[in-house]
Amino acid sequence: KMARAMLFVLFCFFAFCSATTEHDEFDAEDEVQQPKAFVKNSLDYDEDEFEAPKPGSAKSKGSATVKPAAPQQTPTEPVTDVSSFLSVYWMESAYIVFLLAYAVNFFIGQSRNEAVVKDWGVTYQKLFLDNFSKVGGEAFITKHTQSVYKTSASGRINCIGVETTLDLARRNCLVAQLKGLVLSPEQDKIILDVAMESTMSSIVFAIVNRRNLQDINMSEETKDLITLAKKRKVEHSKVFPEDLVVYSESVELVSQLLPESFIQVLQQNAGWIERIHFTDQSLYSSVFKKTLRFVFRLPNTGEMIKIEPLLDLAFAYIDLVASVKLAPMAEKKAAKIRQELAQKSKKKESKDELNEERERRAEEKRIKEKEAFDKLSPALQQKELAKRKKREEKRRMKSGKVKVMF
Repeated sequence: KMARAMLFVLFCFFAFCSATTEHDEFDAEDEVQQPKAFVKNSLDYDEDEFEAPKPGSAKSKGSATVKPAAPQQTPTEPVTDVSSFLSVYWMESAYIVFLLAYAVNFFIGQSRNEAVVKDWGVTYQKLFLDNFSKVGGEAFITKHTQSVYKTSASGRINCIGVETTLDLARRNCLVAQLKGLVLSPEQDKIILDVAMESTMSSIVFAIVNRRNLQDINMSEETKDLITLAKKRKVEHSKVFPEDLVVYSESVELVSQLLPESFIQVLQQNAGWIERIHFTDQSLYSSVFKKTLRFVFRLPNTGEMIKIEPLLDLAFAYIDLVASVKLAPMAEKKAAKIRQELAQKSKKKESKDELNEERERRAEEKRIKEKEAFDKLSPALQQKELAKRKKREEKRRMKSGKVKVMF
């Protein structure tokens, strides 16, 4: 609403400025130019008062020609009318209005984000204290940017710790708000990153909302869903929500990670879910290899309690994933696939390093040749250019890329 109001004010201002400018130009064209002031020559005289000097007299011979006086310039009147001022300084006025609108939107948007964070903290601080022995630092929530707030928690079985991020819409940025009127507006999100123990099984599993399926193919954070997992049907349940899609490395994981009690929570809160992702591919942390990520939408201020079942579900998933054990055959298959991926990744890295080394050597050779060429005399430089031209023609002849012109 704030962005729409600001956009409407800016539109009315520019419309008023353009209309005022057109009116002033019309008035300027209708003005009648006043005749220039006429200055009499100083030699003119009144016949009734003075007698004209006779030809050949001393007065006539000694008289000098006097130049006419320059016309007096009328002082420019200061611009006091508002419409006249805007027509002259419309660009500066537009900048001032935009800066004022940006400043007002910044403080209003920042206060709204702080209200969202405060409401979430009051609602869920006790839930985190009940599940972890250590929560936050000096404060429960710390501010990282104008729209990103974080809190951490540790001291729980089956996991090393949890980092919770409140990724809010950039309400303090007027440009982002205006962009949201044209494109889809930004959403408030909560992201829970769980660092799991090394005893967690090697699995890849995800529950994704259909509206975010396009992001799966484009994001580096979900590339394991393309290389290791497939879309799976939830055949053991008839109430699984249609808005959610399941990716799993194996069929047996679907039944193990989607018990009926969890499916009911997903079915009742499917609209708030963005992504639930379990992986052992070090996608969300460079320190911890096996991680869980939960991405949910945040309700409006005063309605934070609506996503409490999803936060309870996230903490319950920590214990469930830690207890999952693959069958011996499935475990061997998973280990073999990961070994092949590691070998491919290693080959790719070595190939990239080899290409970089070749490029580095070629660049060094080019620099040395250029330095040696610059030291030659002009005559020797011409001979060297001719030799290079012949070598290039020979290469083209050998490669068969010679163009025959008729």
